[in-house]
This record gives sequence, C-alpha cells and structure tokens, in this order.
Amino acid sequence: MRSTETTDEERVTLRPIKALKRYADATAPLEIAAKLEPMNPNAHYDLATAYVRAGRKEEGAKEFIHQKLIGTQGGSVHSNPPAEVKQD
Repeated sequence: MRSTETTDEERVTLRPIKALKRYADATAPLEIAAKLEPMNPNAHYDLATAYVRAGRKEEGAKEFIHQKLIGTQGGSVHSNPPAEVKQD
C-alpha cells in the first residue's frame, strides 16, 4: 500500500501552477490526485487550497473538512485551513 505522504517529486509538478497563482488551472489535476488517493490528506488539502484561492470557497471548505476526517483515521493532517476559508 502506498504511503499517504506526498513526495517531493509529486509536489514539484504543481509548483509552476502555484508559483503563477493559477489556482483554477490547478484544480483539475488536484481533483484527479484526490480521487486516485482518497485517503491521502495532503491531496485533499492541496485541492482545498486551490479551490479557495480560485474563489471556490464552499468547495474548499468541504475539502478541508474531508482531509481532517481522513487525518482522524491515521493520516497526517493540516490543522489550519487556508486563510481564505476563515474569511467572510
């Protein structure tokens, strides 16, 4: 079984998108990553962050909650949502 930790190699593919702040472009590959590894909290956190920063706050908040639930089942978890989720 594969580890729930995202490797540097996997993260490097998203760095250009994040660096350019093209979060809307990042959502499609991140959705695929989250579907391929549904128990990987890092995949869901990255997707939550992309959703929020692309203006899709409700979807981002749901993904953040989902990654926290995964974390309660033994995966690593990010305890703080993207700052944009806390706004409003």
